[in-house]
Amino acid sequence: LLRPILLSVSSEIIVRESEGVIEAEIFPDSEYAQNAGIVDIRPALQVLIDEYNVKAPAYKRIYSLKVRESEFEKTASRKIKRS
Repeated sequence: LLRPILLSVSSEIIVRESEGVIEAEIFPDSEYAQNAGIVDIRPALQVLIDEYNVKAPAYKRIYSLKVRESEFEKTASRKIKRS
């Protein structure tokens, strides 16, 4: 889906429908981004999403991006809790 330039094993992503469009909410691995020399994470993620959207049909395109500062709330089994 997205090139792993900014997304590492410890990145967390939720993709969902919100207000009629597909939205990606991402908690990036800041340490990984820093080691990769990425200063501003949001524009770097937007570039990846834009590259994906060029190839994706309209109904699969990501129209909204939220970048989180904190991890998602987790269940006891370490899965992301859905709200």
